[in-house]
Amino acid sequence: MTRMPGVMKMRIPLLKKTFIAALIIIITALHLGTSEHNMALHVIHRELYFLPILLSAFWFGLNAGFLVSLLVGFLYASYIIAFGGGGHAGMATVIPQVFVFILIGTVLGWLADRERSLQEKRLIDNNVIVLGRAAAAVAHEMKNILQALKSMFVKSGGFHAGEFDQDFQSELARLDKMVHILSSYAKEEEGRSFSYDVNRIIRDCIDQFEKAAVERGIIFAADLDPEGCPCWVDINEVRWVIENLISNAMEVSASGNTIRLTSKRGGEFCTVTVKDEGPGIRPEHLDKIFTPFFTTKPNGQGLTLAGCRKSLQDMGGDISVQSVLGEGAEFILQMPREHRGKPLAEDTARAVYRGHAQSRLTRE
Repeated sequence: MTRMPGVMKMRIPLLKKTFIAALIIIITALHLGTSEHNMALHVIHRELYFLPILLSAFWFGLNAGFLVSLLVGFLYASYIIAFGGGGHAGMATVIPQVFVFILIGTVLGWLADRERSLQEKRLIDNNVIVLGRAAAAVAHEMKNILQALKSMFVKSGGFHAGEFDQDFQSELARLDKMVHILSSYAKEEEGRSFSYDVNRIIRDCIDQFEKAAVERGIIFAADLDPEGCPCWVDINEVRWVIENLISNAMEVSASGNTIRLTSKRGGEFCTVTVKDEGPGIRPEHLDKIFTPFFTTKPNGQGLTLAGCRKSLQDMGGDISVQSVLGEGAEFILQMPREHRGKPLAEDTARAVYRGHAQSRLTRE
């Protein structure tokens, strides 16, 4: 009995397809079985043909609506042309009708797909709201427990077990990171954004990972906007996002691979990219990569990238990803410029720290 809902879920689309196919067969049989002289009945058959088109579009979307409308148009037109005369009068009647079939199937299919997409987005937004409320409560409790554990560890002088002490501190750091991710889903505090040059954050992050990059033979290449990238951002959150993206890039990079970081002002945003030369992301995973709890790592929580998107969106920015399997992945961050709405020539970026036009840090 417990397997019935899943079985029914699989059978419903099949039943719908069978019903549409049966409708087409029945209407076509009536159409072909009616004398060519009884045009009144053929007009009724023409109207009945809209049923499978409408159902296909509503149930299965654009592709199904378009294909079924083509099939129906062919079945309807072939009989009219064959028995109703293939002259100019017959063609003048058939072509507009086939066009209407295709138009109805395509437009309604597109609308159905669009509505489904909006519903999925609303569901995701609602899930994020619920997750935020739960995360705020869980993060608060975890912070208290974490602080207590840290305090006990420090006051007791550790476990005096060498490697065990290091493992314990490593796990505490891992919990601390998880608390930070969960906290990003809580309601954003106001007044945390400041004007700051994102180039400085990028360079600080590169310096932070420099030692690990040297040890593993990984190359950092930075191509930063020469005029700087002053943005209205939460400095700590942006630093946390870029640190995580660099850390993820290093995990998938081999010796000799390059991790490229760029920044560029344009329009309303400063765009920052972090690109690696790792194995890339599977096409079927691209749409899910920022979904909470989605992960392809054996020990991953599936919250880091979701937390990155949440943090950037709270600042008025966003993050996206591009990837070709086998050729690495590129994460694209957009952050609101300090002087939004002004031409770049009027951007007073020179008043803040300026990045160099191009900097390549080679680790050998």
